[in-house]
Amino acid sequence: NVELLVHNAVKYVTLTWNGENELGSGAMCENACGITKFGKEVVSELEKNNIAVDVSHASDKLFYDVVNIAKKPIIATHSNSRAVCKAKRNLTDEQFKIIRDMGGIVGLNFYKGFLNDDENQSSIEDIIRHADHVLNLGGENVLCIGSDLDGADMPDDITGVESVSAIYRRFCDEFGANVTKKVFFDNANMYFTNFDII
Repeated sequence: NVELLVHNAVKYVTLTWNGENELGSGAMCENACGITKFGKEVVSELEKNNIAVDVSHASDKLFYDVVNIAKKPIIATHSNSRAVCKAKRNLTDEQFKIIRDMGGIVGLNFYKGFLNDDENQSSIEDIIRHADHVLNLGGENVLCIGSDLDGADMPDDITGVESVSAIYRRFCDEFGANVTKKVFFDNANMYFTNFDII
């Protein structure tokens, strides 16, 4: 199937959803197994074909197993900071730093349950809190947008893609135009532009 993915210009593959599959264990597994033997083969084959490995939805055990075998920078396409919101799907500071040091990227998720421990209180300001936290971990060239607009419940002040311009303006106010441009375009563009030659 990797050949089929290459033929269809797939750029990254998420290894699991929340449960367990043939590749490994997702973030909501009670007894996470980490990566399977087949999962290791898949990671290797994806990298050989210049397809990035996405660890969003991975259990902590799967995350570290992937880190130990990956030859190329991994990504977390839609995961926030566990230090800001305790959801299992979010990354610990250590995990963020590992992705940073590998040269990967992390996409901010707008899902209300990953923004605030009380999801009913979540808002655009929580996105700013997550961004501020990971930027302070040295994430200026790592952070990007991974909204999850197509499959998750949003805070009340995000009605859909039409809200992205308001989020962009809020980023500019808080972090300045240069950092905002990196987060909203440059970091992800640089990663995927250079992935084939890593």
